[in-house]
Amino acid sequence: MMNGKAIKSCSIVAMQAEGADILTIEGVAKPDGTLHPMQAAFKENHGLQCGFCTPGMVMNALDFAKSHPNPTEQEVRESPGRQPVPLHRLSQHREERSSPARKRWEAKL
Repeated sequence: MMNGKAIKSCSIVAMQAEGADILTIEGVAKPDGTLHPMQAAFKENHGLQCGFCTPGMVMNALDFAKSHPNPTEQEVRESPGRQPVPLHRLSQHREERSSPARKRWEAKL
């Protein structure tokens, strides 16, 4: 995230980030290694991919959650510009898991 907003780090050059507030996946967990609730939700709901995809999905989901503190499932599924759609990824393997996954995530925030 740059200045509190999710960005595609591959589409900016380092000079554009000069002086910006940068948060990467490494800064999301607590210093003792305790996962952020969003990271834990991805882990608990088998929403993990490779080391490149997962951090981007988690950061994108954090950005979405900031602007949608109590999203409906429909808002999650229809969120514009979100590929893959945050939280919906948590239920990729079984559609019926979406609502329970979202409820567990909301309870942790």
